[in-house]
Amino acid sequence: MLSADLRRRLERLEAELPARRSVVRTRGRATPAADLIDRLADDASTARALADGIEAVLVAIARNFPDNLYADLDRLIGTMAERLREGGSDALEPYVADVVAVHERFGCHGPIRFRYVHDFLYGFDWARWVRRDVRGRSGVDPYAPGFVRRMLARGAELEAEIERNGPIYRRLAGSDYRNPFRFSREPEVEAAVFARMAADGNLPVEAHVVGGAARADRDFEALRRAYVDRLVERH
Repeated sequence: MLSADLRRRLERLEAELPARRSVVRTRGRATPAADLIDRLADDASTARALADGIEAVLVAIARNFPDNLYADLDRLIGTMAERLREGGSDALEPYVADVVAVHERFGCHGPIRFRYVHDFLYGFDWARWVRRDVRGRSGVDPYAPGFVRRMLARGAELEAEIERNGPIYRRLAGSDYRNPFRFSREPEVEAAVFARMAADGNLPVEAHVVGGAARADRDFEALRRAYVDRLVERH
């Protein structure tokens, strides 16, 4: 379904990612984008449209999160395929543009400067948002266009707080990454915690599965902090 040229182009882009790891330890490497397109595309034109969208996301990850560790895109690419089936390129292209804009707003080239895209990709941002209004938000998918736009609005709010040099989100000096959490986000800790949570089925979103489960039925921030604490105690 996917042409040889498009397959090679995606493979080159994936090779440029800082890491193409999966949180699933037995898998090791995240599913190649070309394999997902072969699975999800019904024809050559659909395959090309998906490839173009995926290319934009891969470039956004590499550019804005150069220290990112995990990149399971199965569920996100599945959502992109749904947008394409439901509304064609007119639905997919603005959706991809918003997803790319989320990466740009929260990544290393703006004032927010988060180190990883993990919290968006694996659903921590979404679960936190749903838990503030469970009745009104529980039916919203983690990668739904409405939530992606909410992430953009939240980014604008954080940028305004940073400009004010607020109590939580202050201006950063130099090239430091931002960590507003009360636990370590250093790479060795981040990698171990996400892998362990995935193994225990305790990530909010199964990003490594097309159509994977998503839940916001617990305080995932507190749960993650407990995993970090246990890891630190063992060391």
